[in-house]
Amino acid sequence: MNEDVFDTQVTEKHLEVIGVNPIPKESRTHSPGKIFNFWAMASASATTPLIGLLLAGTGLWNMVLVITIALVIGIIPAGLFSNMGRQIPLSALVVSRKTYGYWTSNGLSLLYTFVNLGWFGVNDATGGEILALLTHSSPVIWFIVIGILQILLVMFGLKWLEYFYRYTSILLIVVYAILTYYLITLFHVNFGALTAQTVPINWGIDINLVLAFSILSWTYKISTATRFAKPETRNEKNGQNCIFYSSPYWNNSSCIFNGHNRLRIKYLCRELESCGSFIPC
Repeated sequence: MNEDVFDTQVTEKHLEVIGVNPIPKESRTHSPGKIFNFWAMASASATTPLIGLLLAGTGLWNMVLVITIALVIGIIPAGLFSNMGRQIPLSALVVSRKTYGYWTSNGLSLLYTFVNLGWFGVNDATGGEILALLTHSSPVIWFIVIGILQILLVMFGLKWLEYFYRYTSILLIVVYAILTYYLITLFHVNFGALTAQTVPINWGIDINLVLAFSILSWTYKISTATRFAKPETRNEKNGQNCIFYSSPYWNNSSCIFNGHNRLRIKYLCRELESCGSFIPC
């Protein structure tokens, strides 16, 4: 990224001030890898692992099948929104004014503003509770710290958010690796129970659950990130176009890994409860 050009066109005193205006061509430099990492980290939210808990009764293999079907369904809209950001460097809710009109699009923007405030609160509360348990301290302290961090990242914009995601992704991988090793080596996992179906499968509702918790809930935001990506060109190779097209799909496919871990955590909690320990799972 040409930081001098980016700072001149998109930011002012390091704060992102471009708002919903088109991103200048010189500042559109994000590679497929950066877009992929952006959505990989975004998918590591508080609710994504809950899919494993909510679909636990369907059995592991049925859950994987449900997630795979949802992924196939979500590929088209997510990919189109991803590429739209490269063709038209605007947020989807600005582009939608052409179809739905100015007031309808602004109404949707207002609605999503409150939705995003809710997600801020959910992620703040979840992260604060986890850090409080790990440090044996008051969660209020962490609520404040995480809240301030989220606000600062929004104010500084995509440039610093991408930096944050890039380097904390290493921490995320390490934490998940430790958690997986800990669960497998120290606690007995009944794989028969994990794969057994204990409740009837309602395919429509279950597939809709996965889509609502993952890729479709993020679709309208995808072009907000890819508007910073390298513009599409006529001479572009099909392979490169497909990489950009598929970069956001991690947001859905990671549900398989996260959901699997959440299933194991559920059985871990049962083990601990039977020993008299209490962990709110």
